[in-house]
Amino acid sequence: MAEAPAPPPADAERRKRVGRYVLRALAMNPMQESEAIVAARRTALQIETPRGAQQAALAPNRPAEAPDRERLLKELAELRKACWKAPPEEILKRVEKLSWVATPEIRTAADRIATVAHNRSRLPALAGNPDFDGDFFSALKKVLAGSPRETTEVREQIVASLRDKKLRKRAHRMIRLLQKETPGLYALETVWFDTLLRQKSSGWNRASPGDTAASISQPQASGDWSFGWGGGWFWWIIAATVIRVIIRTTGNSGD
Repeated sequence: MAEAPAPPPADAERRKRVGRYVLRALAMNPMQESEAIVAARRTALQIETPRGAQQAALAPNRPAEAPDRERLLKELAELRKACWKAPPEEILKRVEKLSWVATPEIRTAADRIATVAHNRSRLPALAGNPDFDGDFFSALKKVLAGSPRETTEVREQIVASLRDKKLRKRAHRMIRLLQKETPGLYALETVWFDTLLRQKSSGWNRASPGDTAASISQPQASGDWSFGWGGGWFWWIIAATVIRVIIRTTGNSGD
C-alpha cells in the first residue's frame, strides 16, 4: 500500500501554528483574555488586519507606557488651562489627538474638555440673562474642566458658600440657567448640580466653622460677563480654604 504523500512544508508549518494556538487558547480565560485569544488566532491563521483597525480595537485596554503617559498628562494639563481661552476649534483638534488613549482617566478628561469646547459658543448669549452669575461661573469653570483634585476642592468650597441664603439663591438660578441653555455642560455634573439644587436653608442649621465665615462679606450683585473672583463668592472660597488649612494643620499637630 502506497504511503500518503507528505504535506507541503507550508501546510505542515500552518498545522503547527494552529496546534500551538489551540493549546494556548485552552489555557486562557475567555472572560478576561478574549482579545488575546483573538490576537493569537489572527497570528496562527495569518489573518491580516488593517493596522488602524487593529490599533482601534486594542486601544481601550492597552496601557500607555510610562514616558508616553507623562507626555499625555502634560498635554491634558495644558488643555485644561487653554480650554476656556483658546479657540474651540483649536481645542477640539488637540483633544482629538487624545481620543485613542487607553487610559480611562485621560479619555474621560479629554471628553469633558471637548464638551466644554462644544458649548462655549452658547455662553456669551447668557451674559445678558439676569440669572447669569459671573462670580459663580468663574468657580464653576474649575469644576467643569479642572484637575480631579482642583475639582474636588472647588466643589467643597462652593458647597460651603451655599450656607449663605443669598448665595444659594444665586447659585440655584445660575444652575437652572445652565440646565436650560447649555444642557451639555449641565450633563457633566448632573448629580452634583441636582444635589446643590436640593439644598435648603434647613439643611444648614447646625453650627460649623463655615458659619463664622459668613460675616466676612455680603454677596454683591453680579450680572456682567466677568470671570474674575469677585463679590461674595471670592470671600467665601478664601474663608473655606483657610478653614480647611487650619483643620489639616491642627490634625497633623495632634498626630
